[in-house]
Amino acid sequence: MSEERVNRFLQMIRRDLARQRGGNTALQEAEHLLEAGNLQAAERKLNEAAQAFIASADEYRAGKSYKRAAVLMCSAGDVYSEIGDSTHAISAYKTAADDLLSAAEEHLLWDDPAEAKRGAALAITACMVYIMVGEEATAFLKARQFSSAHASKLSFTDVVRVTQIPQQFEVALQNLDIGTFSTAERAATSELKTALGRDADSFYKYIERGLEMMREIFRSKIKIPSITSHIEIPIDLTFKDKFDVSVVISNEGDGKAFGMTTEWTVDPDLKVVSGETRQTVGDLDAGQSITLKLGLKAAQELTGVKEYSIMVKGIYRDQLNTEYSLQAGPAKIILRDFRESEKIMHDRDVSEGRIGLLRSTITGSILEHDPLERVVEGIERVLEGVAADVSAGKIGAAKAKIATVNELIDAMDALLGDESLISSVQEARKARMKDQIMNLLQDINTKIDDALQAIRTDVQGMVETSRQQLKDIEEKRAKVHGSLNEVKGALSDIEFNLEAIHKGLPDASSTSDPNEASQRTKTRTALMQEIEKIKETQAKLMEILGHEYLSARPIPETPEKVKVALDSLEKIKARITQIITDTKDKF
Repeated sequence: MSEERVNRFLQMIRRDLARQRGGNTALQEAEHLLEAGNLQAAERKLNEAAQAFIASADEYRAGKSYKRAAVLMCSAGDVYSEIGDSTHAISAYKTAADDLLSAAEEHLLWDDPAEAKRGAALAITACMVYIMVGEEATAFLKARQFSSAHASKLSFTDVVRVTQIPQQFEVALQNLDIGTFSTAERAATSELKTALGRDADSFYKYIERGLEMMREIFRSKIKIPSITSHIEIPIDLTFKDKFDVSVVISNEGDGKAFGMTTEWTVDPDLKVVSGETRQTVGDLDAGQSITLKLGLKAAQELTGVKEYSIMVKGIYRDQLNTEYSLQAGPAKIILRDFRESEKIMHDRDVSEGRIGLLRSTITGSILEHDPLERVVEGIERVLEGVAADVSAGKIGAAKAKIATVNELIDAMDALLGDESLISSVQEARKARMKDQIMNLLQDINTKIDDALQAIRTDVQGMVETSRQQLKDIEEKRAKVHGSLNEVKGALSDIEFNLEAIHKGLPDASSTSDPNEASQRTKTRTALMQEIEKIKETQAKLMEILGHEYLSARPIPETPEKVKVALDSLEKIKARITQIITDTKDKF
């Protein structure tokens, strides 16, 4: 190798080492930033580290050092995975896989079984990386292409077993063949690692991730079990009782559970009187349930109440031989020195007696009886369910109902015996009654006001009618007065004319005839009498004309009868207002 070429190679190595150191330094700085809680700055440093690894990988790839390039691209993929950048992470891993395939072809250039085995291992590792990123179809295709292209150099038995791993996985997926899948899995975990040799440390974790992805893919296609379990414990137990506890285990999944075993963990203060604490259940088909029982008794008889714990643990496997665990509990067992059901029934009888006393108290209370009686009826309905709960073994529900009933009775007793409350109720009742009366009086007053206002409006509507009537009367009076004056004038004219006639009549002295003289005297006397009658009539007429009825009167703005009616209304309103005010003052 020429000196110039050696120098270029050394410069490339120095640049690569500088980039790698830069990437590792960025990783360390990112770690410190994460510890300090500066997430954004840490993410920027991680991006710098990934880019440094990729740049270094590009240098190695340009120098045909594909294996080293693959290691660096995997490191970049790990960094991108750390920051959640799945797009760049997948891209980096796929580039690493392609680098591994290129490195594998370099190993196959040597006509050597050991190199062929290492080359095949690198190629299959590349396929496992493709599987790891979810591109199993590409992995299977790459494996077939590699085997086809280098068939003559991959004929050794050890090499064939390694190169067949992807095809075995593909067949297992197509046929859901557990046996083939297990064979491929064992080959990947043992023979592939051995075949990688010194490269195993750099790439085996990606093989394991690929295997885990392969298991997930296979598991998504097969039927897997799903186990549920719960412990059933009898209630109302005493320290003297022997009793059975049960665990119900159900397979609610689609696949069979294989090789199930269980073990009871029993409180040390309980002793097992029947059954086994460790049991081999075996296989449990989908939809199948089993019940396992264990007979127990208190280790010693005590007084009072004591709690004990019990739990069941177990393991089982699916078709892929993946192991699962199950657990039921821990559950509590409560033992007493008495039957709780008997105490509950006694408490129920006591509560019934308290309800009877409560009814008596309600009867003598000033509080409203109807709502209180309804509350008591509700309490009685709750109490009625206690016996049924005890018969059904629902001790907890029965106790809760007894407690609820007693709390309600206590609350009712406190309510009925609260003097301040009763006083406030009385005051509130009086206040409500006063408000009702005040509102009623106000309503009456409003209605009376409305009625009087309506009457006032009607009366005021009579003003014009009354004024018109007065005008009509005045017109008639004036007409009568005028007519009488006309009569008076006519009488005056008659009187004047008669007096003129009287003056023109010859008297008795101017005749010598006694009869004529007598006749003249009678005529003059009769005429004078008529004149006097006319005068008397005129005097009477003057008296009539001077009567107050015929005197002209002014027409008032409010006629007298309307004024009287309005005054009467005001007096009625004032009287009613006084009555309402006096009534309000009484409250």
